[in-house]
Amino acid sequence: MNERDKIEKSVHEEVERIEEEIAQWIKYAQNDYDLVSHLFYGDYYPKPLEIICYHCSQAAEKVLKALFIHLRCRGGVPKTHDIQFLLSQIKDALKDEKRVDIPSEIYDWGAELTKYSVAARYPNELNIDEPLTKEAVVHMEKFFQWVKKILD
Repeated sequence: MNERDKIEKSVHEEVERIEEEIAQWIKYAQNDYDLVSHLFYGDYYPKPLEIICYHCSQAAEKVLKALFIHLRCRGGVPKTHDIQFLLSQIKDALKDEKRVDIPSEIYDWGAELTKYSVAARYPNELNIDEPLTKEAVVHMEKFFQWVKKILD
């Protein structure tokens, strides 16, 4: 195998590794999304609103991490649940490339969902009702739409 073939093989293997990692993050995000759909739209009663909001946050975070990898942001995927932080890292990494426009509402939705990532784990930390939960579900769905539009 000549040097060019070795380089092409290496590049091909790296692309496959990246695509597999993106697929794993999407799968994990989709699992959270599906759980939210089951708990919120299904016949589950009473609806565990804190759990639904928590998984909305998790789904948005994980799909955003798939985007992070897709865009080849440096430094690897940050181990954080802060959606706004992830968005700022993507924006900083791509500021000169203009490959992704992050609409301001994405930041707003991220702020709303981030509060559920930790506080929803503790009793009496959040006062969540069904309209707030519906809003979290809609924000999660919009995150998926935005990211999938970029990935496609």
